[in-house]
Amino acid sequence: MRVLVGGLLRNGEAAVGRITQLALDLQREFGDVIVHVFENNSTDDTPALLMQAAREQPNLFARCEVWDIQRLPRVRQSSHLGQRFAAGSS
Repeated sequence: MRVLVGGLLRNGEAAVGRITQLALDLQREFGDVIVHVFENNSTDDTPALLMQAAREQPNLFARCEVWDIQRLPRVRQSSHLGQRFAAGSS
């Protein structure tokens, strides 16, 4: 069974360590777990810390965006973008 957990984060640099631990704990408990975290418009170090955590932990995926009210959102950074599904795993 695959478990997917998603969450939103803004200016949450203090929470990145807890999110990383949550991803580890859920993987230990349920096996096939993917944790997606969507960050938006943080003004602290949240994007950098979140992307580093996603690079170090295979079941943690991160997407960081910057919103401009005049335009559609643009992706600032995204970890693992399409890699898992492009490789043919579901």
